[in-house]
Amino acid sequence: MISPRRGRDLLLGRFSNEAVLETYREAKALRLDRDFIGMLAREIRRRRLALPVSVEKHVVRENDSSN
Repeated sequence: MISPRRGRDLLLGRFSNEAVLETYREAKALRLDRDFIGMLAREIRRRRLALPVSVEKHVVRENDSSN
């Protein structure tokens, strides 16, 4: 049996940094499974990349600044 960590490495290991970030953004926008989004977030942190601002937070910030 493959460990969760090894499975993540097999799944995401060949993704470029940009592909991981884009997949994370799309998963958040589509509100996919929280476990999947969490796996992507852990991979982003493991690679020491900055987590993108979520779509919901971005929309709220735009609305707040226009008031």
